[in-house]
Amino acid sequence: MSAIPQAVIVEDETLGDVNTLPLPERLPRTRQILLERSARCSLHGLFIMAILLFIHFNADIIYPIIVAFFITILFGPLVEKLARNHVYRGISAFIIICIVPTLMIGTVAVSIEPVADWLSRAPTVLPQARDHLETLQEPLGELDEAARALEQLSPVAADDVKVMRVELDEDSMVDRIMAYAPHFLMTIALMSFTAFFLLVGKNTLTRKATLLANDLATRRRIVLITKGLNTDLSRYLGTIMIINTLLGCATGLVAWACGLPNPVIWGLVTGILNFIPYVGPVITVVGLGIASLLAEFELWRILVLTGSFMLLTALEGFLITPTSLGRAMALNPALVFLSVIVSTAVFGLPGALIGVPILMVFNVISREIPSLQGLNDFLRK
Repeated sequence: MSAIPQAVIVEDETLGDVNTLPLPERLPRTRQILLERSARCSLHGLFIMAILLFIHFNADIIYPIIVAFFITILFGPLVEKLARNHVYRGISAFIIICIVPTLMIGTVAVSIEPVADWLSRAPTVLPQARDHLETLQEPLGELDEAARALEQLSPVAADDVKVMRVELDEDSMVDRIMAYAPHFLMTIALMSFTAFFLLVGKNTLTRKATLLANDLATRRRIVLITKGLNTDLSRYLGTIMIINTLLGCATGLVAWACGLPNPVIWGLVTGILNFIPYVGPVITVVGLGIASLLAEFELWRILVLTGSFMLLTALEGFLITPTSLGRAMALNPALVFLSVIVSTAVFGLPGALIGVPILMVFNVISREIPSLQGLNDFLRK
């Protein structure tokens, strides 16, 4: 077989150019191109897996840094506005860093006792749920009669029935939660210090990153990416936070109107879990149902409580959030769900809260880089 001309090899950059080669030379060249592409894809896959494993094994350090980055993006415009009004960046950043961790710690502290109480009473949910379901079977009288006939055919003495009771010690549950407190406080401390220095030195870091580029086009892309993160991502995080806060307040009011104990806690839980798309509302509605059973609600009140929450979630998901964010920030629903799964697998349960913001970061970056326009189209809805 004759050697392939050098000019043909240089021009043969895509698989479609192979068709210009003579037939005897077409198959080997096609095989070579496919092998090269497979090798590149394999290397890229291994590289991504290595990064995810590295992040997973260092999640205790990387997770608070990522949260601090999002805090910087969210409150950075406020610090800039105060700086233009002659307020020193360090003072405004210090105030923000005092408020945000205090709210986090306060939310956890207020929620510990009710959560421990719910967990200790959780084993009683199944019998109560069975009692409520039996009320739905009243119209089915014939089935009840058939069931009683079967019971008469095989009577069982009351003494032979064994009831297994499962009890959880509330004190041990609280102790188990408090054992995690030092790790939680260390995470909050690392997040707070990182966010403080990022808020104070954000402009300097941006300027230094811009000077690292050698050409004007790359510097312009860095500026556009920074501007996109400071505007679009800040708007996204702020809008989602306001919407989730309002949803939590509305859910707390509904829980209070239905007589559910600790309605404020349920408002906090709803607002936090709504940061997790698809999965968070499901967990909330199941939790509301379980709490209603623990409170020994009637069936109609359980349906009113859970139905009202599902109506509020539907309004938020299908009307309020799309209208507030616009189509430019709409992400592919499948990728949103996958981002939650991957972030949870990498960072644990807290990672579910940052899956979508991380996906939004990739969306902003890929939008400003011409070679990543295909990725941007893939990420968007």
